[in-house]
Amino acid sequence: MFPAHHRSAPPFTGFELSRTDEIKEALDFGPGFALVRGFPLDDRSLPETVDELEAIAAQLGPVTRHGATGQTVWPITPRREVGALPTFSETSAEAPLHTDNSWVARPERYLAMLTLVPANRGGESIVLGLEEALGEMAETPKGKRAIDCLSRQKFPFASPTIFEEGKNSSSIDGSCVLASVLGPGPTIRYRHDLILEGLARHPDLATSEGIESLDYLHRYLTNALNRSVRLPLERGDLLFVSNTRALHARTEFCDPERFLLRVRMG
Repeated sequence: MFPAHHRSAPPFTGFELSRTDEIKEALDFGPGFALVRGFPLDDRSLPETVDELEAIAAQLGPVTRHGATGQTVWPITPRREVGALPTFSETSAEAPLHTDNSWVARPERYLAMLTLVPANRGGESIVLGLEEALGEMAETPKGKRAIDCLSRQKFPFASPTIFEEGKNSSSIDGSCVLASVLGPGPTIRYRHDLILEGLARHPDLATSEGIESLDYLHRYLTNALNRSVRLPLERGDLLFVSNTRALHARTEFCDPERFLLRVRMG
């Protein structure tokens, strides 16, 4: 089981670049997330904020570009029109526990989200450490079998519509990336709807053991939402999350003005 005190790890107060070592420690060996309050937003233009966020993220690892557009910093705000498989950053609906960029050959180790305009209601971030999840799952025979299968078997991850252009060369016939859900370390890559879409495109990969294990993990994570760390982000909050040692989620919101910036690195 994950140490209990990690579940309520206090945020860092005040913002200092020199604290990136502490942040990395929390991501790699602690609860899998770090919340920094007080990012300086006043009297700064959006381009200046974007540049500073990217510079801070680069302290933790190489910043990566997003999809065909090549953006390094991605706006998280509801869009009026989305594709058939939208990213969670494009909608205001609930985002279940998942990891980012699971549909590429090598997902990033970390992500960071800076709150510019919080939702007036809802839109809370939720984080669940992987070690805690696996420890609880391993307490039952079905959970142990699911962990074993999700570590052995590879599953097809489909891309969200906005990222379909410029698919990487490791995809299966240009449609999906093939990878296991659980890796060594342990690590995880997971987004339930994209795996289901991948299996619909490649039904030959849909084994009964794999479907049963995915269903077990999905039900576990759905139930775990109410027991995970909830973070109602405020203006100037910068949330760092391990993209391999933790899963993150978001509650539904209705405020169309909610606006965050996201960057991935490592």
